[in-house]
Amino acid sequence: MVLLPGTNIVVDGFKYTSRLESPHYIFFLTHYHSDHYSGLSNTWSRGPIYCSQKTADLLKLEFFGLDCVIPLEFDEVHWIYLDNRRTKGVEVTLIDANHCPGSAMLLFKGEMGNYLHTGDFRFCPEMLEHPALLDSAKQIIPIDHLFLDNTFARPDYCFPPREECFQQIVSVIEKNSESNVWLSIDNFGREELLLELAKKFKTLAVVSPRMYSRIETLGLEPEYFSTNEDDGWIKAVSKAEMKEIPYKNTQQETIGIYLSGWNKKYFQQGKWIYVSSS
Repeated sequence: MVLLPGTNIVVDGFKYTSRLESPHYIFFLTHYHSDHYSGLSNTWSRGPIYCSQKTADLLKLEFFGLDCVIPLEFDEVHWIYLDNRRTKGVEVTLIDANHCPGSAMLLFKGEMGNYLHTGDFRFCPEMLEHPALLDSAKQIIPIDHLFLDNTFARPDYCFPPREECFQQIVSVIEKNSESNVWLSIDNFGREELLLELAKKFKTLAVVSPRMYSRIETLGLEPEYFSTNEDDGWIKAVSKAEMKEIPYKNTQQETIGIYLSGWNKKYFQQGKWIYVSSS
């Protein structure tokens, strides 16, 4: 949880509300991954939740009774009041975090200074050119507090661009052209990759009913997906399901591709292949 110093703004801290002293807080959610929205429920009543439109749509899909979600547009300056009397507030701008659909970095500007909360993000140089981060001389504004996701902040986790990762996956599939393909997808965020693979190989991507609902909600061309296993040979599975590959007794071989940020290069080990695509 992050409680922004000098404010009553909480970012990604829904399960820690028992630690909050004041009754009035403003909440922000950076993206739709369960480790960030954990603590939310249909009966949430601690305060308004601001997030991107896509994140809001996904929250409402999962929590039917959640009626305090307020979607904000990317790249626009929004004024958010911090008290019920509407006497104090901050400016906030959502910047694309290049993580999962709807993920946002949050830039706050107010009496407390300039705060940047990255959430989970995949850095690219273009981020430093975002207008909200530049002054009139095109120089980066001072950031008084930086809340930085440092999960992969080591030189050996220097990921290639997403396009290069996609080509790695395509190459692996083409080298195993007679095989069914399972991709390990435990978290939300790989749906766009599945869509591109389905288009590339002219097949349907087989997904779970829950994933299909998210795809429909996001408008990710659901005609390229199916919940019927017989409709396609590219399938999204859990990590637990991947362990079944060596024991599959079918006429057609199945390979498993782990989409992992913890493996810097892809390699083949038995019938499992690891591709760095975080």
